[in-house]
Amino acid sequence: MASGQIELAALPGERTEEADPSGRPVGLGANAGKNVSLARRYGMQCMALSYKNTILMRRNKVASLAALLAPTFFILILGILVIDEKARELQGIRTQTNALCIGDKCSTAGEGGGEGDVFPRCSIFDRVGGKYGFGKVIPGGKCTSILYSPADDAEVVQFMKMAAVKSKMSHASGGGTSTELSRVLEFDVYGMQTNADLDFWITREQHLGYVGAVVQFNKNSTTLGPHINYTIWYNGTAVSEGFYDSADRLQKSYGLSSIPLRIQRSVDEAILGVRGKANGVIADEHSAALTVALRRFPKYAATQAFRNRLCTRSVSIAMYLPMFFFIAVSIDFFLALINIVGEKEKGLLGAMRTVGVSDAVYWLSWTSYFTILVFLSTLLVIICGRGEPGCHIS
Repeated sequence: MASGQIELAALPGERTEEADPSGRPVGLGANAGKNVSLARRYGMQCMALSYKNTILMRRNKVASLAALLAPTFFILILGILVIDEKARELQGIRTQTNALCIGDKCSTAGEGGGEGDVFPRCSIFDRVGGKYGFGKVIPGGKCTSILYSPADDAEVVQFMKMAAVKSKMSHASGGGTSTELSRVLEFDVYGMQTNADLDFWITREQHLGYVGAVVQFNKNSTTLGPHINYTIWYNGTAVSEGFYDSADRLQKSYGLSSIPLRIQRSVDEAILGVRGKANGVIADEHSAALTVALRRFPKYAATQAFRNRLCTRSVSIAMYLPMFFFIAVSIDFFLALINIVGEKEKGLLGAMRTVGVSDAVYWLSWTSYFTILVFLSTLLVIICGRGEPGCHIS
């Protein structure tokens, strides 16, 4: 049988083993990696991971579009809200509705009169934040709604007594500096003999908080005279702190208290009745009626010059601008978190570490991917959010 010898040749591009003088092969195993630079190896890993991220982006088209367009979507919503608010500011409202109507002739009039047509009833508030909480009404607390002076003037007593009757409140007078608090609290409307008596009594610490309001008539002589001048005091703390919000619709809607206006209307109506009967204008003093309606100025459509100035003003929705931008830039962050945590939960990160993928290269690939994505989405946000849409009016 003939014998032959086969010679193995290296394939094109295949590295061959080299022998050292002792005849042992070299260039295999761990030493072979030394011929490949670390930069090239990490570069190939980064390219492979980037290619993997690109494939995921193509497969998950909806998520990719969401990451790219969601920030722009929030900015577009902000722009629509701004345009809508400015458009409403430019519209005219020729007839404003009544913010408050007081008197028997109001459309909201019911049994006993119209809305707020009588003296406002007082309330006792928790001033120390104890059992009921600071500013809360203490149930069953006694107080006097109106304290007035001077009760030594018969006409003043007649005014206040008639106002109390229309308000369906109890009335008494004759108080002085030494009048006990319990005596005053027995009545809804109570009169002090002189202005000096009222000034002294109301400023005593033990009396504070037990009077809703004060009506003090100013006398320059023994009588009021043809021109009546009076001053209304009210509880500024209760009004400024909003204690009356639940009972005062005007303050709740517009931040203005109707309490002084309601007191003034009731006093003026009583003055009209008493003086009207005395002068022979009306037969019955209780027939006098005074209706007061409160409304805002009419709002006319802006002129062309004013429209352009109005568009340069900041709008109330602008206070939410940081929130919109925060949500817009947070979407890409949440998507990155979902993708990275998802790979870890599926074991992909551990498998890549097993085959020698560097952690630095892994994070660099994701950083590059989302840097490009955020750059494109930010560019769209800048384009869509540029300028003041709809502000230039020719």
